[in-house]
Amino acid sequence: MIQKILEGMNNIMILTIDTNLLFFEFAVGCYVLGALISLLMRKYGHGKPFFIPTIIASIFVIILSLNVLFSGSSLHFEIASPHSFSINEFLIDGIAAFFLLLIGIVSLSVSIYSLGYIQEYIENKHVTIFGFFFNTFILSMILLVSSNDIFSFIVFWELMSLTSFFLVIYDHKNDSNLKAGIIYLIMTNLGTALILASFLLLLSQTGNFSFESFRLSSDSFSASVKNIVFVLAFVGFGTKAGIVPLHIWLPYAHPSAPSNVSALMSAIMIKTAIYGLIRIIYDFSGVGSGVTDNHEFVWWGFLFVTIGAVSSVVGVLYSVVEKDIKRALAYSSIENIGIIFVGLGLSIVFLSFDLIYLSAFAMLAAMYHVLNHAIFKSLLFMGAGAIIFRTHTANMEKLGGLVKRMPWTSLLFLVGILSISGLPFFNGFVSEYFMMLSFISSYHIPDILIAISVGFASAAFALTLGIVLATFVKIFGISFLSKPRTEIIYRIKEVLGQCLLEWELLLLYV
Repeated sequence: MIQKILEGMNNIMILTIDTNLLFFEFAVGCYVLGALISLLMRKYGHGKPFFIPTIIASIFVIILSLNVLFSGSSLHFEIASPHSFSINEFLIDGIAAFFLLLIGIVSLSVSIYSLGYIQEYIENKHVTIFGFFFNTFILSMILLVSSNDIFSFIVFWELMSLTSFFLVIYDHKNDSNLKAGIIYLIMTNLGTALILASFLLLLSQTGNFSFESFRLSSDSFSASVKNIVFVLAFVGFGTKAGIVPLHIWLPYAHPSAPSNVSALMSAIMIKTAIYGLIRIIYDFSGVGSGVTDNHEFVWWGFLFVTIGAVSSVVGVLYSVVEKDIKRALAYSSIENIGIIFVGLGLSIVFLSFDLIYLSAFAMLAAMYHVLNHAIFKSLLFMGAGAIIFRTHTANMEKLGGLVKRMPWTSLLFLVGILSISGLPFFNGFVSEYFMMLSFISSYHIPDILIAISVGFASAAFALTLGIVLATFVKIFGISFLSKPRTEIIYRIKEVLGQCLLEWELLLLYV
């Protein structure tokens, strides 16, 4: 009887794995189909068809990620290659599934939004080229998060960077957009070089391209090797995340890109750097494995907390004085990435002193803020896109009175503002409240100097939250509540068909 039960459980597990693989293949196929449709329909100049496969693919990604998260199973497979050095190995475990869920949710909402938003470009631009890069960009992030070897990861990382570069310079007739694209390309290639260097150092220790070999051998790596790998990865991934002082590309690229692309870049692309850092720290370096002495990693956490605190303060200070809505939102992304870095740093610091539960709670706060930021920042960028769609300006000094002309956009933009400001009853409050509890728990740290340093970081965190509220009160007040500053405001209408998703409003309460 027991044997039959075990066989039945194995059959269920095999069915689950096969189903997950089927969802993955369907999702990839739909994104490829969307890209091909874009090229095949180039002469027709119509943008809507290539978003339909994207919407379907995003649904498959969401189902796949939820299935992996709730079933507890992992999807692991390889794609045959004639060269041993280019094995394409893929793994979707709990960490990858969480980030796939972010990609699926944001890409679904942005794709539906884009059905109407793309009308802004149909008359003057080749929107089918946009559709090709749009689908390829999302697909590259999915394959990146699913990669389980150096070759695949770097290939899809570069594909993600190149496609996002072409999307940033989509309006290439504007010289400022070309400048933004060049700055972005230089910085992202610098980051890629450092990431590759960290992977090659790990390769030199194992002789194998597979990430699985790094996991199995992590306990045998020397402390110096782990430290060098960490520094290279921290700077490399930190460049993509936009931490200070490596943030210079971000306030140029986000405002230059179309608003639906800005939503994807801010909500999920910069989060792939968080994913890479988590893999390096907890998977490939053996932090928390129970074999390695965690105390040697305390300076890693301290670096995270310091850089995160500085990034959050600098980002919000730039945001509060900015007059361009999209640029203000871009600087806000630096601030939120700083908060996430602080959470990761606290998790490592607590773990270094064997405060396991506090470490897990700090990681929960960081990951919950990753999810929350993806939701409310995509909402805000799409709201900004709706405003620009009608007014043809992102300068707040030329707006005003939008609450009467675009009431639904105003309402949903207000919900995003309340969320990003961390006010009660909205999702941003919950993750930031968890972060503050993690700071309060720092008195458990036995090292007095580190505990005091974390206390200073908590002061920077509190300052950030106060300035964030002032920033977005200013944005909403000037753009929506003040008197119209130009005559065009009196002639604009709401954009109900393409503005924002009502169901995303509900997601803000998750």
